[in-house]
Amino acid sequence: MKITAKQYARTLTDLTEGKSQSEVDGVVASFVEALFKNGHLKLNPKIIDQFGMMWNTRHGVIEAEVTTKEIMESSIKEEMIKHIMKKYSAKEVVLKNKIDAKVLGGMIIKVGDEVLDGSVAGQLSRLKNSLEK
Repeated sequence: MKITAKQYARTLTDLTEGKSQSEVDGVVASFVEALFKNGHLKLNPKIIDQFGMMWNTRHGVIEAEVTTKEIMESSIKEEMIKHIMKKYSAKEVVLKNKIDAKVLGGMIIKVGDEVLDGSVAGQLSRLKNSLEK
């Protein structure tokens, strides 16, 4: 039976739950050694991604990305975090501000698979589509 990255990540999540940082370090070292011995070290990047998602889910952490033309002011960033926490019932929000010069104004918010295009270009595109109907 082939063990998937998701299965490895679930095992690592279970093994590290409730452990101190030094205990987690030991578990991770042993885990990587086991991956190496089993010839599955190449799965490491996928395992890390899966582990991160599982850990976040268990601990109520939401990752969000906001794309803007310029760096967001801290007050706007704080309001955005509060809104996302409320909407998704999250305990914590990790907000990344991605800068894209192609965004003329407004912002594009991505949380998981959900994308809210509040950019000027996105709004104009939706307006154009509604007028063409």
